[in-house]
Amino acid sequence: GFIDDHPDLPMLLLGVNANRGLPASRNRAIEHSRAPKIMVMDADNHVYPHALHRLAAALEADPDAAFSWSILEECSQVSGLRSATGWHVPWLAAANHIDAQAMFRASTFETHGGYRVDDALVFGWEDWEMWLRLAAAGQHGTHVTQILGRYRTQSSSMLATSNLFGDVMIEHLRELHPSLPWPSDASL
Repeated sequence: GFIDDHPDLPMLLLGVNANRGLPASRNRAIEHSRAPKIMVMDADNHVYPHALHRLAAALEADPDAAFSWSILEECSQVSGLRSATGWHVPWLAAANHIDAQAMFRASTFETHGGYRVDDALVFGWEDWEMWLRLAAAGQHGTHVTQILGRYRTQSSSMLATSNLFGDVMIEHLRELHPSLPWPSDASL
């Protein structure tokens, strides 16, 4: 109905007959995108007014940045702030501090092949793996230090399930991106 009510907006509704998983679904949507910038949002994300404009402006201000992200409010099970720190590769190698709700340049996906699919050892951590891949390639993101959205936390989320296998998954990420400054075992 929204598409019918807004014929002036270029929109495309994609559907599939079977659940192909989060990374494959994101990649499919991005493949059909015609815009130079892509906003990634999941069902547990909400953007505030001006979020898209400010994230796009951050990319325009830093032409070398692969993506932009902002601070998010956490709500529901946990309250607080998420994605509140900037780009710093040693912090990123220690833990994912950047939420999936980010705006990418379409060229970032073309260059790096999109989200990693069919890898059970990054299940739920596809975004972190993407940030690590960009860092390993010498790219960076730009942080908007404003609260531009919300993230709804849930104890039964895909991320909560993935975190049960965290040690094995982190070792896999280290193997995928050995050039990054991973923390030593003593500092974990």
